[in-house]
Amino acid sequence: MKPKLLLFSSLLLSTVASGQHAPHVHGEATLTLAAVGEYLHVEFESPAVNLVGFEHAPQDSRGRRALELASQQLEAIQRHLRFNGTNCGLEEAQVQAPHSPATHRGHAEQGGHAEHADHSEHAEHTGHAEHTGHADHTEHAEHAGHTHQVDHAGHASFNASYRFQCDNLARLDSIDVDLFSSFPGIHKIAVQWLTSDRQGAVSLTAQKNALQLN
Repeated sequence: MKPKLLLFSSLLLSTVASGQHAPHVHGEATLTLAAVGEYLHVEFESPAVNLVGFEHAPQDSRGRRALELASQQLEAIQRHLRFNGTNCGLEEAQVQAPHSPATHRGHAEQGGHAEHADHSEHAEHTGHAEHTGHADHTEHAEHAGHTHQVDHAGHASFNASYRFQCDNLARLDSIDVDLFSSFPGIHKIAVQWLTSDRQGAVSLTAQKNALQLN
């Protein structure tokens, strides 16, 4: 997600949320939605145990693969949200997984590859000293990524931010949230939402997964 989009989403969604992170409760997740103009901004947060069955750092390739697969599923959020009343297309997606220095970004693959190529060329021309600096930078980035998604109590979470462009947000009357089938560890999703003329809060479950906006 672009920095301006991330900042805009954070400022906008802060008008819905209380300004504090939701309690870290296993089996529960949070979903926050804010509509402005033709865009719908969505943020999702869940304890890692709900999605992959653990919160500790992965001990082997199986654990690392579980984190990767969960990130990929969250990046494809359009498969888990069904908009009723209007069409909404995913424009931006950013998923941050615990114990991982990488951030999954939808619709940003080309730029990432180009940047990697530039760094590779730079390292090739500057020699071993530059390579050592790059390794230090990578280690620092990894450490920063870990601390961002793992708190001092050892609680690890997935965080995701999305931007949808909708044909006519005024006609969006409900959203079916189908995250429960892909992540059975989620038993309840606490939802807060804001539109141009109303706002609300509701809890969704696998049996009652329709978010009513009108």
